[in-house]
Amino acid sequence: MQDKTDAAIITAGKLSAYGGGASAFFFGMTASEFAAIVGAVVAVTGLAEQWWFNRRRDKREHAEHEMRMRSYGGTD
Repeated sequence: MQDKTDAAIITAGKLSAYGGGASAFFFGMTASEFAAIVGAVVAVTGLAEQWWFNRRRDKREHAEHEMRMRSYGGTD
C-alpha cells in the first residue's frame, strides 16, 4: 500500500513540476514572442505537409508515366 502511495506522490510531483515549468514558459512570453513561436510552428507544419503531398504526387505521376510507357511499347 505504501508503494502505491509513494508512486502516486512521485507522479503528482512530476506533473506539478512539468505543469509549473510549462506555465512559466507560456505565461512568461509576450504576445509577440508567442506569435513568433506559433508562426514558426505553422511554417514548419506547412513545409512538412508540402513535402508529404509532393512526395505522394511524385509517386503517383511516376506510376502513371510507367503505365503510359508500357502502353506505348506493347507492340513488341
